[in-house]
Amino acid sequence: MMFLKNPLGEYKGVYLAQTTSKEILARREISGGVVTSIACYILKKNFSDAVVAVKRTRGIEGTIILARTCEEVIEAAGSKWTLVPYMKALRDTIIEENIRRVTVIGLPCQINFLRQMKEFPLLETDFGDRVRFLIGLFCIGTFAHEVFKSFMRSMYGVKPSEIEDVKILGDKLLVYVSDGGIVKVPVAEALKYLQTGCLLCPDYTAVSSDISAGVLPDMPHYTVVITRTSVGQKLFERAIADNVIKAKPLDEKLLEKLKRRALSKMHRAEKYAMQFM
Repeated sequence: MMFLKNPLGEYKGVYLAQTTSKEILARREISGGVVTSIACYILKKNFSDAVVAVKRTRGIEGTIILARTCEEVIEAAGSKWTLVPYMKALRDTIIEENIRRVTVIGLPCQINFLRQMKEFPLLETDFGDRVRFLIGLFCIGTFAHEVFKSFMRSMYGVKPSEIEDVKILGDKLLVYVSDGGIVKVPVAEALKYLQTGCLLCPDYTAVSSDISAGVLPDMPHYTVVITRTSVGQKLFERAIADNVIKAKPLDEKLLEKLKRRALSKMHRAEKYAMQFM
């Protein structure tokens, strides 16, 4: 019941924000470019030695990267719809390259795992003490690769090799294909092709992060930012003070819509969990 009363989890503030960088604005996708700008800010101010993110390689596929420069962060920006083998690659990279302070941008499931590792280390091989900031991304789920590609081919005539990118806008998935066209797929129709674990996950806004970020359909070219911890709030305020981003409190109407989206994922998880009982 606690989550039903507070579906966004604990937080300091909720904001509507946008980057001030012309370069990031020019290259942004359907967002306000805030996560990219904050990641660049962290590196420029030497708050972390590197930023871990997932870079799209082809279509909906991606790979984990360790960004040490703003240029590398910008190259990794954008939506990814696949669950990349993450923790082992993350640990190996951090240990092998002796990264002492790292910022991680990840999905709610990944952020929750890292938060537990950071707060309750169990093994000497844990690297939670090296994690400086956790930035979580709003998430409805990631697709089961082969099943989703088969769905696109059978229902929309799109071959896997033709899929260049997938973005979400409101209740539609925008599937960009190699001939320059865009295939619009209802989100409700595509949800059945998510990973099973995603269907059971109740966390839409990455409640274990320092800063959460995502997009609402009503304001597609802005980023909704949730500051959750003192370090997250301080980082966000410093980025505003240094004119890296601009922000204002999210109005009550949009806040209620965000809560409804978070509740929707909780109810979905409850529904699918009942099927396994």
